[in-house]
Amino acid sequence: MTGRFLALAIVLVAPALTGCGTLLNGRYQNIPIYSTPSGAEIEIDGRVIGTTPAAFNFRRGRTYIVVLRKDGYEQTMALIRRRVDALPFVLNLGVPFYIGYGVDFTNGAGFMLRPRRLDVTLLPSTNTEASSSEAGLFPR
Repeated sequence: MTGRFLALAIVLVAPALTGCGTLLNGRYQNIPIYSTPSGAEIEIDGRVIGTTPAAFNFRRGRTYIVVLRKDGYEQTMALIRRRVDALPFVLNLGVPFYIGYGVDFTNGAGFMLRPRRLDVTLLPSTNTEASSSEAGLFPR
């Protein structure tokens, strides 16, 4: 009988120790990155991590700067922004002592990232002498 009581207590208490966003969304969000033309180098927060097309798991709790570059094209910057996710925010209202808010917004699961899919069209370079590293963060 004690074993059943302990199992029931764990089932009832465990959700209160985690946030609804953690249970529903997890701490990471997969975002595909595409470019036209494909084969562009992907740099995220100053680190080159691959070429398009590709998909990466991003921690939900922060905003990311994505730079795409390809020879013969202007370097282009895009943002993947964090936003508060309304569903875990509302569902956490029922959690005692608001533990869920602390869990979800500390580990990032209370946020969503936008856009869900990053599609970038690279513009042909207007300066044939400048290399892609000299083009700057913002296209002309």
